[in-house]
Amino acid sequence: MASEVIDRLLTQDRLSVEDRKLVARLREAEACARFMSSAAQADEAHEIKASIRDALALLDGTGASAERAALLHRLGWVTWRAGPVEESLAPLREALDEAHAVGDDRLVRLSTHDLGVALNRMGADPEGLRLLEESMRLAREANDVNLLSRCYINLSATLLRFGRRDEAIAIAEEGLARARRSGDRLSLAFIGSNLSELYAERGRLADALPLHEEAIDAAHSIGMRASSGLDALAMTLLNLGRFEEAREAWQRANDAEPIREPQDRADAAVLDATFAWADDPARGIRRLRDADDVRQSGWPVYVFQVLATLGRMAVRVGDREAAQYAATVIREPRTGETFGIEDFVAASIAWSGGLADPDPAAGARASASAASTFEEHLFPLRAADAFADAALLAERAGRSDEAARWRTKADEIYASCSAVPVLDRIRAVR
Repeated sequence: MASEVIDRLLTQDRLSVEDRKLVARLREAEACARFMSSAAQADEAHEIKASIRDALALLDGTGASAERAALLHRLGWVTWRAGPVEESLAPLREALDEAHAVGDDRLVRLSTHDLGVALNRMGADPEGLRLLEESMRLAREANDVNLLSRCYINLSATLLRFGRRDEAIAIAEEGLARARRSGDRLSLAFIGSNLSELYAERGRLADALPLHEEAIDAAHSIGMRASSGLDALAMTLLNLGRFEEAREAWQRANDAEPIREPQDRADAAVLDATFAWADDPARGIRRLRDADDVRQSGWPVYVFQVLATLGRMAVRVGDREAAQYAATVIREPRTGETFGIEDFVAASIAWSGGLADPDPAAGARASASAASTFEEHLFPLRAADAFADAALLAERAGRSDEAARWRTKADEIYASCSAVPVLDRIRAVR
């Protein structure tokens, strides 16, 4: 219907300023709806951004307006979600300036928030953190429930990038409690999904599992797609050793959304590869070698997840070339989401390097050192996996005492999380 109105207006020889603004409002709404229904499609995002720019061109010479501010905000929002993130900054800053100029408080709140998100997608940015904190203050004052939901998610994620993990979880838990009290199913879906992943990352699998399920149920109850929640659920079930349930959740995610949004593609790639690995290790390795969409996402933490899994698979079957590929690619310079911990980056690189080292004794030491760093920074599952790899390599080097010590350490961490060594266990039960 909106497209028909736009097409009819655009056939007129001369559009009034009010008609141009009407087209702009319709284009902005259309862009939002279209992107939300096809956010994973890179070509779709490109077309949506072009459509917004065309609408902005219609407003050239009309001065500052709420319509221009809304279009600029929408352009920035689509761009930080679909990439390249850096290209979102200029329209979001301009949207914020225009929203202030015309006194549109709602757009001030939204543009403040999304500019903060975009800045922190490029790395831990103090200005971005300040903007997100400001957007939460503004959302509280205006009782803007929808924006508050986003604040609970994005401020929490940003605090993680500054290494403030306890604060991040506390804010997400506050948002979850608020959503439950108010019966806000939309916020429950988003915040619950985000918090369940935080719990899983910290090894709190027993807390993560029911929250995954609660968030997915909330999403389904209001007609949302829940593929990202299903991917995260499948990862948690994998780590718990509940492989058939994990496979079912993964298949449901594939049915719901065959092509994921950029931030969901790492989990999807690792799941695809892990289930392939169970039957055909070479096929699992190929899946991660081919994960170009993840490597090009600009978000290091997701790239590290894929490359660590690739290296771990490769070392188990003696695929030296694949292990070296992972160790080489992980060293490529990149900026973005790294949990705000430089040691995390160094440990991830060292771990991959250790798995590719032709000297298994040296590789074992590198893996064990990375494991200790992960453990120190409260990434227990990564720590357990790296200690397990150190044990494997030490055994190959004939250092049985070291191997036993590191295997015991890995087993203790897995047990504390009620987790299993997925790559080794999933093949054993096939």
